[in-house]
Amino acid sequence: MNDLVSVIMPVYNSEQYLEEAINSVLSQTYKNFELIIINDSSTDKTKDILRSFTDTRIKLENLKSNVGITKALNLGIKVSSGKYLLRMDSDDICLRNRFANQVRFMTQNPNIAVSSGEAIVIHNDNITGKILRPPRTHRDCLSALVFGSSCFIHPATIMRRTIFLEGNLYDPNYLVAQDYELWTRLVKVYAFGNLPKKLIYYRISNKNISFLYKDSQKANTLKANKILLFEILSPYISSSDLSSFFEFIECFKTQRTIAGLDLKHLDNIWKNLPEDVKSICYKLFKEIIRKNIMKIYWNPKDQISWTLLKNYFRYRLKNKLVQ
Repeated sequence: MNDLVSVIMPVYNSEQYLEEAINSVLSQTYKNFELIIINDSSTDKTKDILRSFTDTRIKLENLKSNVGITKALNLGIKVSSGKYLLRMDSDDICLRNRFANQVRFMTQNPNIAVSSGEAIVIHNDNITGKILRPPRTHRDCLSALVFGSSCFIHPATIMRRTIFLEGNLYDPNYLVAQDYELWTRLVKVYAFGNLPKKLIYYRISNKNISFLYKDSQKANTLKANKILLFEILSPYISSSDLSSFFEFIECFKTQRTIAGLDLKHLDNIWKNLPEDVKSICYKLFKEIIRKNIMKIYWNPKDQISWTLLKNYFRYRLKNKLVQ
């Protein structure tokens, strides 16, 4: 177990935590790696910090203009040489056995193409005690994506480089939520799974991209999610029926009533779905009703829409979803 690992770390104005992040990579117990750092035209002291490191495993790409994280990630992938690609953010901290644990997991599970693990949450500089635990199995990963949630902790992921040699890259049209969009494409072709071990300290702050661009993050997630749902359902539903199904979903995303829709027609659509697709949808709507997942879609304060949604599934689907 000594395959070369390529660690991809895009950085932009990362002076506050950059040195700690790099040191956590360089101090790994697994030694056979290259650390590819893409400096996305930083304007703070990031470049000076990067120059202070002399470890020959660091490969530095200084970009002349700012291209954004998606293109920076793709550049890192294109210049990588490892069997595996690991993601790392410039404000997170790797646990010392992270690489060893992940390479071992991928070696022992040759069918799995993408994986991550658990993360200990840091809020600014304070360890919160909260642990992020992504879903374990491929089916649960798919379900998470269907619900509009990521199935991986992106800066803790490990991926087989062959995925990208086969033409898959982050979509440059997604300046944010590029990881979620990539997972929605890969999940249809490759097996997913997650390691039940803590791998990183994951920092949350008001400087996170997901915080700074939360509206764009939400919009891009919804866009990619709708494409995924369409591809799952389209083999079984006509385009007109599918439009009706999405209209039903959309009315709750935007807190509109369902009074204008033909509920009997929607019931017929539902009854004609294959059981495997229906099982995903059952779980989806059950979680919506419980308000645990897909908060990104609905405003929990909108009691009218929530009541309509619950009543629809109670009475139209005979209580199957709200037991």
